[in-house]
Amino acid sequence: MHLRFVMLFTIIFLIAPPASSRTWYIEPDGSGDAPTIQAGLDLAQAGDTVLVAAGTYEEQLDMTSGVVLISEDGPDVTIVQGRDAYMRSLVTVEDCGPETVIAGFTLTGQFNRLGWGGGMRIDDSYVHVTGNIIEDNEVLMDLATGGDGAGIYIMGGAPLVSDNIIRSNRTRTTFDGFALGGGGLFIYSSSAIVHDNVIEGNFVSFPDSPYAGQYGGGGIYCTDDYWSLRERAELHLFDAKERTDRREVGPIITGNLIRNNVASFGGGIVVTHEGAIVRDNDVSDNRAIFGGGVAIGICDSLVRNTIDGNLAIEEGAAICLGPGFQRPIDALIRSNTLFGNIALNPDGTGAIAGSDVTGTVVLEHNIIVGTVAGYGVSCPDGVTFKAACNDIWGNDLGDFAPNCTDWIGLNHNSSLDPHFCDPEGGDFRLQEGSPCGDAPGCGQIGRFGVGCRLSGLTMGATRVPIGR
Repeated sequence: MHLRFVMLFTIIFLIAPPASSRTWYIEPDGSGDAPTIQAGLDLAQAGDTVLVAAGTYEEQLDMTSGVVLISEDGPDVTIVQGRDAYMRSLVTVEDCGPETVIAGFTLTGQFNRLGWGGGMRIDDSYVHVTGNIIEDNEVLMDLATGGDGAGIYIMGGAPLVSDNIIRSNRTRTTFDGFALGGGGLFIYSSSAIVHDNVIEGNFVSFPDSPYAGQYGGGGIYCTDDYWSLRERAELHLFDAKERTDRREVGPIITGNLIRNNVASFGGGIVVTHEGAIVRDNDVSDNRAIFGGGVAIGICDSLVRNTIDGNLAIEEGAAICLGPGFQRPIDALIRSNTLFGNIALNPDGTGAIAGSDVTGTVVLEHNIIVGTVAGYGVSCPDGVTFKAACNDIWGNDLGDFAPNCTDWIGLNHNSSLDPHFCDPEGGDFRLQEGSPCGDAPGCGQIGRFGVGCRLSGLTMGATRVPIGR
């Protein structure tokens, strides 16, 4: 993190600021150009930089549009310490333009009661949030509405959230009622780009159980469902400002490591957002009742992700279609690698399964193998699958649950050992000669292409990396 921050710091300051811009230097003892970070932000104008020395700062911040807020020595030694607060995030970003930057801080310890966003709340903004550690923040709701986005809450705009560590944040409620979630991030009706972050160990649930309640998205909850706004407006607990028609494109969630998060559904990610693209992520070792890795509703594309080692108690060890979204599912699931996901339902579930959902799923070019105590695919009533060029193999209870038609041999679907390079070591590239490397009528199946040679095409054979 320190080396990456040094590179980020250098890049930001190599960009020539306007001739009239100023740098405001802040020190923890108050002896800088302003006594506090917030005082520096209040003095700064668009184009200025607020440069913060190493230390711990016990304050809550409101960003100024067009200002670069950056630490001098990185997030490990520059800490903004939160506190118990009522309807208040540690950092609030509202109506800020694309020149606004927040970089190089640890944002921690904010306990937001009856509000949205623990570490940070971003409304209608285009800010770049990068190189930060956002950890140990909490959102608590004690009424029937739930609390969202313990790490970061995003509504509207098109912020860029990149290269952060978002971990050990908690979204929970004491009331058994309406709830959403988002332990790491909550994204509502936004064109946000979320890339190359580590999102780990976040928690969404009731305080007395890691699995109770109606909460979703241990790592990320991404939605544009207007019903959630309407429910909250009826309870007089939500800003009624109209945001639903502003969005031009959906959010992009890409290149993230999403691991060890917990929720009721969508342990890693919940996505039900028009135009959403979820691609090139590693989603691993998350836990939920429904959808150990992902719970999906509306999604333009769930593409080229690795979804492995996740656990579901009821439906969808890797991916759950649903549960209970207010619109029919409409999703493209393509070129993903699903491996070693764990299904605990004693009646049987699949790596891909569904609950309380209707609609259409395009399922193509995926590898679905090694589901523990479960099937490869379970087919819920009301969902139409358009399946082609999938390899479904080696799942403990079989490739298809009894509620499915066997697709093998149809539309180039197969059931063959994909011959990964080292699946137990997390290397899901394909061995040379794999049936998924260049499958007839399909081309490459799964996220990765050929990455190692071997002596003899068996899972126990010696593997030799390509190029040696």
